[in-house]
Amino acid sequence: MGLTCPVGESGFGFVNAIEVFSAPKDFILDEGAKLVGASGIEVYRNLSSHVLETIHRINVGGSKLVPFNDTLWRTWTPDDDFLVLKSAAKLAVTTHVPNYQSGGASREIAPGNVYMTAQQMNKDNNPLQPRFNITWNFPVGSGGVRHLVRLHFCDIVSTSLNQLFFDVYLNEYSAYNDLDLSSLTFHVLSSPMYMDFIVDSDDLGAVRVSVGPSAVSSLNKVNAILNGVEIMKMANPSHSQSGSKKISVWIVVASGIGVFVLCLVVFVAILACKYKKRKPKPRRVESAGWTPLRVYGGSTHSRMSEVTVNEYRSLKIPFADVQLATNNFDNSLVIGSGGFGMVFKGVLKDNTKVAVKRGVPGSRQGLPEFQTEITVLSKIRHRHLVSLIGEQVNLAEWAMQWQKKGILEQIIDPHLMGQIKKSSLKKFRRDSREMLG
Repeated sequence: MGLTCPVGESGFGFVNAIEVFSAPKDFILDEGAKLVGASGIEVYRNLSSHVLETIHRINVGGSKLVPFNDTLWRTWTPDDDFLVLKSAAKLAVTTHVPNYQSGGASREIAPGNVYMTAQQMNKDNNPLQPRFNITWNFPVGSGGVRHLVRLHFCDIVSTSLNQLFFDVYLNEYSAYNDLDLSSLTFHVLSSPMYMDFIVDSDDLGAVRVSVGPSAVSSLNKVNAILNGVEIMKMANPSHSQSGSKKISVWIVVASGIGVFVLCLVVFVAILACKYKKRKPKPRRVESAGWTPLRVYGGSTHSRMSEVTVNEYRSLKIPFADVQLATNNFDNSLVIGSGGFGMVFKGVLKDNTKVAVKRGVPGSRQGLPEFQTEITVLSKIRHRHLVSLIGEQVNLAEWAMQWQKKGILEQIIDPHLMGQIKKSSLKKFRRDSREMLG
């Protein structure tokens, strides 16, 4: 990987940190974007040659999405603070998973939660004036700067095809007339798609996005929607200041690495000496809890949850402490949700603030996926991520919920299917009821 730094004749460049994420090939296409301005609409090419700096990433009509809700670890913020007239907009929400289609938007383009919420025209507040626009104003800094504006759409408001027609505007200029999502999404409702536009920020250093009814809309079907917005500042690495030069730097800083390694060795030596002087204290072990989550196996008789997060340490957290920390999983403490279940905020006995993910039977992810997530998180350390301090599963509660749904057999290892006696499953159910009783 090469790094290009534009610097002056007597200047120098340096890098503090580098993060590299894989992205699909169609994440940024060279062709397909439209340049919108006073002269009209033009086709914009060679988009991938520009450096893109994210200014806004908005989940329109929805709540904040944290990196755990996004396959590319992005954060999406709500649109409330950017609506010019909040009374003009009305929330649209669906619980159905988007119908991702080949050739349309993918989960990498935007997560499903973005396409499951939207803002639509609030005709209840304007019964006598059915034709109006919903407008968002996004501050971007300086005026006259070129930006990529990616708009996300998913028709979650129509009951049948070819009912929804609306117009799209950028900085008061027409960007798309008579937009019919049905014709652009292979004639399937709730199918995600996106559109890329290039626009210059206005004199006030903002980008305005508006959606409104089309002239071809029937009176009883007047509506317009928007699901998500991404605004990225465009920069061309080849445009540097006069008198400057480009220096292609292959990241090889031998002297810096040498100094870092030397400091690291000294630090480790000092740390080792200190630990030798300390006498390890016996660790107190709680006496109440539930068994750890094990994929396809494990005893249900252990009263202590012991979880091996990595090869160096194991953590023990009683289930009773998890219940106490979250006020017995109070719904008012829910801070998010994922494919496996709800996430609760809580405080442990030692005043450690934690986020607790509670699995829900029948969710989109199962035991293997949850175990994989635990394994991955236990090995990741980053200033923007919550550190994993333990894992806890009330296996009895889990089993009873699956039993109520009539799908208890699905937690059995497929390789053992048919080899477990019905009497053993019956005993397992009885033991689970006794534990919860």
